[in-house]
Amino acid sequence: MDERTLRVLEFHKIKERLAAAATNNLGRELALALAPVTDPDEVSARQRETTEARAILASYPSVPLGGISDIRPAVARARVGSTLTPQDLLDVAWTMDASSRLRKFIFGLGEGFETMRGHAARITPQPALVREITRCLDEQGDVVDHASPVLARLRADIRATSSRIRDKLDSLIRSPEASRYLQDPVVTLRGGRFVVPVKQEHRAAVPGIVHDQSSSGLTLFVEPMAVVELNNELASLEAKEREEVERILRYLSGLVRVAHAEIQETVEALGALDFAFAKGRLSLDMDAVEPELNTSGYLEIRRGRHPLLSGHVVPIDVELGGRFRTLVVTGPNTGGKTVSLKTIGLFALMTLAGLHLPAASGTRFAVFQQVFADIGDEQSIEQSLSTFSSHMTHIVKILKEAGPGSLVLLDELGAGTDPAEGASLGIAILEHLHLRGARTVATTHYSELKTFAYEREGVENASCEFDVATLRPTYRLIVGVPGSSCAFEVAARLGLPREIVDSARARLGEDRVRVEHMIAEMERSRRELEEDRERARSERQMMEKLVRERDEEARRLREARSEILRKARDEAARIVSRARQDVARIIEELKQGAVDRSAVDDAARRAREALKRVAEETFDVEAEAREEAPAPRTRILRPGEIAVGASVYVPKLGSSGRVVSIPRDGEDVEVQVGAMKLFVSPKDLAIIDEEPGKAGPPAGGVFIAPVAREKAAAVSSELDLRGLTVEEALAEVDKYLDDACLAGLPRARIIHGKGTGALRQAVRDFVRSHPHVRGFEPGGPAEGGDGVTVVAIRGN
Repeated sequence: MDERTLRVLEFHKIKERLAAAATNNLGRELALALAPVTDPDEVSARQRETTEARAILASYPSVPLGGISDIRPAVARARVGSTLTPQDLLDVAWTMDASSRLRKFIFGLGEGFETMRGHAARITPQPALVREITRCLDEQGDVVDHASPVLARLRADIRATSSRIRDKLDSLIRSPEASRYLQDPVVTLRGGRFVVPVKQEHRAAVPGIVHDQSSSGLTLFVEPMAVVELNNELASLEAKEREEVERILRYLSGLVRVAHAEIQETVEALGALDFAFAKGRLSLDMDAVEPELNTSGYLEIRRGRHPLLSGHVVPIDVELGGRFRTLVVTGPNTGGKTVSLKTIGLFALMTLAGLHLPAASGTRFAVFQQVFADIGDEQSIEQSLSTFSSHMTHIVKILKEAGPGSLVLLDELGAGTDPAEGASLGIAILEHLHLRGARTVATTHYSELKTFAYEREGVENASCEFDVATLRPTYRLIVGVPGSSCAFEVAARLGLPREIVDSARARLGEDRVRVEHMIAEMERSRRELEEDRERARSERQMMEKLVRERDEEARRLREARSEILRKARDEAARIVSRARQDVARIIEELKQGAVDRSAVDDAARRAREALKRVAEETFDVEAEAREEAPAPRTRILRPGEIAVGASVYVPKLGSSGRVVSIPRDGEDVEVQVGAMKLFVSPKDLAIIDEEPGKAGPPAGGVFIAPVAREKAAAVSSELDLRGLTVEEALAEVDKYLDDACLAGLPRARIIHGKGTGALRQAVRDFVRSHPHVRGFEPGGPAEGGDGVTVVAIRGN
């Protein structure tokens, strides 16, 4: 990649931001060494790594990266046999311990982070090494007593010897005559040996060795002869202690040397992970996205923001390499042309470096093989280069190397020389780059280049918007509209006399004035269209909000209605349960002869009334449920159309079913609805005109409340009383009619047999006054004749 391009686009500042996001020197080193690459696979892998790291940080902000140090120099010294310092050994132990935690964390993330898992797989934990170092060294780097038995014994001897010396010296300084020749009654150290401070004039009173004296010369630090041998013994013990400490450090350094290859690989993996997380952290900080890559030379930036600008940054939208390969950007000075140019160039470098772009989702970028930028004024007095010469020198180099895989950025093309010649050169340069297949973006003030962009196929105009009313640029890049330098408007707004402005405008020539007027009209139309589009967008957002609020309100109403229905069903179930318990209890008492007949009749009457209320409430609930459920598409039953197996719909039940048997003319049809078989008049049936799975309930499905649905699945359409006594039979009939009513049966057959006729008469007398019975009649010849009573049940 061209070094001058990297410099003028300020890619080094991006690397500095990236390095600041790293947590250790390993990651910072990789960040500062980052360079763009041009291999599409490598670019894709880098982008994927950044995306994975960003996703991890978004879910787990506290990634365990602490405790990692750059231990490469220490490992290198251990490799050649050097003895590491205690601090070096602790850094190795802490780093390896941190690597184990990080490896465990990444492998615990599950699938979807293959690149990060690949880095973590290179980490080789060293638990034995970590345990041994932390066993021998404390957190301050001191070798602990239990590092070896020899060291423990030596330090015990040192403490004992030191205590004996202090005891002797303490007895000396506490003696009565000591106050006369000692400067202070204290024991101190000089050169590692215990001494006492003796006054200069009483030197002879304390036999011993002088090790030091005060700056005034009035105090001598004397080692009394009584402790010389003990001090010698202490010095010998301390020397042996140092040797043992050195031996332990050599032993630990040897362990590092044995594992140096795995440690080196682990350190490199730690650096790669920290670097990846730095890229992810930078992506989060910039609110950036992964660009969609391509190799066709196409780029589309959506709401792109220059990554080095702070505060309120106006985003730009630009595309290149699709309808057009060359873009000519015009507009006034300080309008944002150069910033837009740098944004495009820096985005290209960041894409190739594997960094996310501070833009909106959907941003696409080509993997360019070369990026060239001629931006800024680099005139050189030493090389006798003017502004024009400096630009031409760089452009000549670009023209030699640029091709189909190149992105070329040219700022103020043709500036620094005669305007006519500069414009001609600019057009020729753009034409050459266009023919070479390069993707080119150039900024200029020359109107001739605007005309060239308008006339040449594959070349497009763009402009940086400028608000003449406020004399301020908006920094918005508008593709498809050429820009004006606005020199006359700015001059007039700043107070230049009108006659001078008019005179200058007249000198432009009629064609030039017409072009400027056309540009102004285009800009006015564009503004109006943009305002209309913004109003439409706001209105659409308002409508979407209203629709969402309406849907939410409807959802709340449905939930409230469902809750009311649920409570009603629960209450009905509780009433039924209590009534059935009462009936069962009364029957049991009847069997035992514990109650009289009047009490039984009264209790049965109350139970029937309660069940009737429940049936009415259940019917209301069923009606509500049927309103909520879609009915199947049906049509009126035609004469002679009923056939066994036909799908029919029973509107009164809100249920669909199938015909079981075909009746004789004028008789009810037997229909299977769920687990029930019931007789329904043909006039109460409809033929289902569409497959049940496409409209309405499934065949045999029933739209009833849970209580009725439970009964429908369990209640038969006939009751057999043969073999029972009259009392037992009437109790069964009463309970059966309650269940049949709840189940929604329209008719039921009660089989009592002929016999003496006593049971038949008792049953018919009982059902005549029963609240659930609308009427009854003897069974037909095919139904058992007078041995069967067919009852019509209310509520259907």
